Amino acid sequence: MKPLSATLAICLTLLAAPAAPAADAWEGVVRARHDLELSLTVGGLVSQVLVDPGDPVEQNAPLIRLDDESARAQVDLLRFRAESKLGVESAQAKLDMAKVEEKIVRDLRADDAAGAMEVQKAELRTRLAELELNLAQQQRDELLIQLARGEQELTRYELRSPITGVVEEVKVAEGESLEALETAVRIVVTNPLRVEVFIPTDRTLTLQRGDAAWVQLQINEDEIGNWRQGVVSHIAAVADSASSKRLVWVDLPNPDKLPAGTRALVTLTPIKDAPDKQTSRRDSVQLRDNPVVRPHHLRLGHAKNLRDLAHIQALGIPQHDQQPILQR
Repeated sequence: MKPLSATLAICLTLLAAPAAPAADAWEGVVRARHDLELSLTVGGLVSQVLVDPGDPVEQNAPLIRLDDESARAQVDLLRFRAESKLGVESAQAKLDMAKVEEKIVRDLRADDAAGAMEVQKAELRTRLAELELNLAQQQRDELLIQLARGEQELTRYELRSPITGVVEEVKVAEGESLEALETAVRIVVTNPLRVEVFIPTDRTLTLQRGDAAWVQLQINEDEIGNWRQGVVSHIAAVADSASSKRLVWVDLPNPDKLPAGTRALVTLTPIKDAPDKQTSRRDSVQLRDNPVVRPHHLRLGHAKNLRDLAHIQALGIPQHDQQPILQR
């Protein structure tokens, strides 16, 4: 074993070496592909809650219903009036009668048994009957329009899912009052996940939607997920002038139902030797020769040798964190 002074000398020589190249990976935030807070445009008493948190729902599936008894009664009355043909049939009968009377008067006029005044009156009665029939038809059409509107209004008392997803939260219970536009249910879609990451502008100039990107999910403090291939779905049209970076979205398939709300590393460099299983942060030090995973995210306590220490020193780890490696 080398004396401690010799070990310190070697360490100082490594620390004085040129800084390691910047890692070709950037930290991003993992979000749900869709995260919707749903509300109703009318308020009322909650009569039914049809879902629970964690339930999968299909598009257009009912989620919550309000008490719509009063509104439904009004619609039923409109339907009864709109479907009735009595007004139109009555007006038609009056028109038929007016036409018969007009013909009789005209025949009498031809025999000089009726004057011109009687003929004009008969013609006017026929015309009035025609107008009454048109009015009755118009009134029935208006009732049909009001009925369609009333039926449409009834749909406002029921909350339906606009997408296929999973119920994340239900914020009301049966019997509670719900205000208009108050959030009632939260629906999320986590397959695919969406990773939002800021990438240096010069690295995005040739990047296009549909290009591949690789993501390493940081599940928790002690584990890092496998490298997974995703697809670039959005590139911001405006870069951030302060950081010279652009926002990029990467859609990541998520058949394993991993949670959103975590952090991740994103690279545009293809991963050829990615681990085929989850590796701990300590074990991932062995991948330091891959420029994508240089220990830019590792703590010094996870370094296994002086070469790791040189890399970490180049990244500006505070001096007090270096003590454990110097004591080995």
